[in-house]
Amino acid sequence: MNTRKEFIMAKYMERKYVQKATKEDPCRVWEAIRSRDLLALLQAFAEGHNLSKPLVSPEGQEQGEPALHWAVRYANKTSLPLVDFIIQNGGNLDRPTADGNTALHYGVQYNQPNCIKLLLKGKASTKAVN
Repeated sequence: MNTRKEFIMAKYMERKYVQKATKEDPCRVWEAIRSRDLLALLQAFAEGHNLSKPLVSPEGQEQGEPALHWAVRYANKTSLPLVDFIIQNGGNLDRPTADGNTALHYGVQYNQPNCIKLLLKGKASTKAVN
């Protein structure tokens, strides 16, 4: 029983068995969202990328927007599982940008009704003011 517990801890907490990419890429989450690639996002998450931190674009410019905001902004019907994954694993749904916009504000601003449904299902606050 102890061996099983050690294996589970190593697999899920320490991420010991994740096959890491050959080089570290800080823009990996941004690229996965931009290309709507759920598998690339899963790989980045498994390697320990924090989905709640502001993203860095390939140009090196700090956008100040978390992964959820980007995913909502660029969502289409095929990328809704990507948005749902970030909602479930990305931390705070009500985190505002520098302008005070939450992911729910982005859903309204960019006319993303399916993302709004996912955010409300995930218990995003409807009382946030920008």
